[in-house]
Amino acid sequence: MNNKIKHLVIYGLYFFSCLIAHPFHSSITSLKFNDHSGSIEITMRVSANDLEKTINQINNLNIIIDDDDNMQSIDSLIFNYINKTIFLIINGKEYDLNWVGKEFETDIVWLYLEILDINKKINKISSENRFLFSRFEGQLNIMNFYIHGKQKTVMTHKDKPVDTLFF
Repeated sequence: MNNKIKHLVIYGLYFFSCLIAHPFHSSITSLKFNDHSGSIEITMRVSANDLEKTINQINNLNIIIDDDDNMQSIDSLIFNYINKTIFLIINGKEYDLNWVGKEFETDIVWLYLEILDINKKINKISSENRFLFSRFEGQLNIMNFYIHGKQKTVMTHKDKPVDTLFF
């Protein structure tokens, strides 16, 4: 009986160490069409550590992304990275993302963006999301679209970064 407990503890520790050695990397993005303003309000939930590592790697820097003293330059680095990795084509037209801001919640960073001047009914959205792919091989990006009272979800990963939705 003692050997069974030892084996159980050893296997349990091995299993737990495997979980730590292979963390799960993901982002969740919510895109809500505001009929009144004709805009899409975008909220991204990202691991602050994952974003910081990526920004530092691609810019050859060693910054802390929640440093209030350098907030404008850090916001600019984050926004530039987003603009290189996330693209949205709505009804056949590519739209620019606009930076709104960010907030920190423990080890999570909330990023806020918007797309302005969408004055017509949205029938089709093509999305490309390569966010954090350069840093994390198994990165998964979940995008929840709330358009005209309908919700649709897209999951992008290294092998499938592009998808199209119809509303």
